Amino acid sequence: MRYDFTVIKEWHRPAGDNAECASIASKLSSEERLFLLSDGSLTLHLETLSERPVCVELLASEFTGLTGATADYLVEQIDQRALEREVWLLTGETRQVYAYSVMPLGCVEPWLIEALVEGDEPIGKILQAREIPVLKEGLEIAVISSEKIATDLGLSPETPLFARRYRILNKDSSEEWIIKAMVIEVISPELVKVP
Repeated sequence: MRYDFTVIKEWHRPAGDNAECASIASKLSSEERLFLLSDGSLTLHLETLSERPVCVELLASEFTGLTGATADYLVEQIDQRALEREVWLLTGETRQVYAYSVMPLGCVEPWLIEALVEGDEPIGKILQAREIPVLKEGLEIAVISSEKIATDLGLSPETPLFARRYRILNKDSSEEWIIKAMVIEVISPELVKVP
């Protein structure tokens, strides 16, 4: 990952009796809650709000091995070959969301790997174009700090930012993976500001 970040407030699941998440959610507008907590398409939310198509600024797309924490999160073997992808989701020229995704190569269709390496569309749009639904599982939110992300958003380097993390999953009719990936999205304060 080229854009390192530090977790200020630990990852929490927004569902259930989580007092920390309930406290945060109570301070957000309904629009902010939608961006942060919805299991729907972030790309679609961005396009609806901005009335503009979302495009990708590719930062990195490379083949690596799964690290311990990522392998654990995906319930996969450490050092398994994977595709790591870092992008900015843009509306017009405006950076809205930094997105980092990791997917084990054995859990992603070859055509999808090729499309992601090219880097010109968000994962969600690629899957939607092929009419492939996905399950978003394990949604968690955190407050993070990242000098590089904040600076790229035109903010003070110490600005706290919301991040969300989840797995996207889909298997075909023969139970072969179409996609299994971890996604981390860091959301611009223009969309959701840390209270």
